[in-house]
Amino acid sequence: YLCLNRMTVKGGLSDAEFLDVARDAGYDGADVPMHLAMTQPAAAIGDLFASRNLRFGGWGPGEWREDESPPPQPIQSLHRQASAAAGLGIHAFPTEIMP
Repeated sequence: YLCLNRMTVKGGLSDAEFLDVARDAGYDGADVPMHLAMTQPAAAIGDLFASRNLRFGGWGPGEWREDESPPPQPIQSLHRQASAAAGLGIHAFPTEIMP
């Protein structure tokens, strides 16, 4: 099924607005904002998507390609994010890992 990726929608939309765009544009799903998965119960996130008839898309660690030392926070919390995604039943990770 087709999912809307958050990086394709700019403009400082809230999470709810992003999901509304996905629904209104006819997508079947949307990528899950991982900060929600890290802070909200799985049922609340499920309700947020179900109320818009959206399925969970993939998830990613956020912007991690910055040239920083130490690595940006998203990479440092990757294990916690992966656990939260697995708890939601999300196993797709649409991003790349740089060498």
